[in-house]
Amino acid sequence: INDSLCMSMVKYGQGGYDFFPGPLRSAGPETGTTDTSSCISYYRIWKINKWEIDSFLTWYHDGSLGTGTHTIPEAIATWPAHGDDTDGFSYCMAPFVDTDTNGIYEPAQGDYPRIRGTQMLWWVYNDALAPHTEADSEPLGVEIRASAYVFGCDTFSGSNNVLNYTTFLHYEIYNHSHYAYHDCFAGFWTDADLRSEEHTSELQSPYVI
Repeated sequence: INDSLCMSMVKYGQGGYDFFPGPLRSAGPETGTTDTSSCISYYRIWKINKWEIDSFLTWYHDGSLGTGTHTIPEAIATWPAHGDDTDGFSYCMAPFVDTDTNGIYEPAQGDYPRIRGTQMLWWVYNDALAPHTEADSEPLGVEIRASAYVFGCDTFSGSNNVLNYTTFLHYEIYNHSHYAYHDCFAGFWTDADLRSEEHTSELQSPYVI
């Protein structure tokens, strides 16, 4: 912006940090800011399996949910569907299925997380909570909602079976700064390791992250 470079990056996390857990305010005079107290509840990654959702829906529809026989699974009960919009944060956060279309996440009323694949991880982070110690640059003022997901499908066969051994990544990047950026680039830095064939017996099930 204004011919000045803003950058956020991460490598091993040994030299410094430019990204921090939690969302940024998206409205009001403090747009693009956040604080530790607002971010502390996001210091985690939510993990949800399709079978948990399937079981939850079965219990909900047969009336056994909340009767003492079955309770709402933790990942569904704590799903971060809403931010604190009274403090300027986005009301809509993690995706969910709104069964009664009232715009409110209510697991007791049959709402549940909207996921991709058969297992998904979801988290949110930003680049403006604290000074950048990796890139040594001004923050972009972005909020990133990320998910990683996998498939575990017995129906995959042949070359399609590779999908059972693939982790998919989905990123939504929101500019909550006061600036409109141009010439913006996003990239991935990875340090992947491949096991040799004689060690494949040590691998866990491809269906679990």
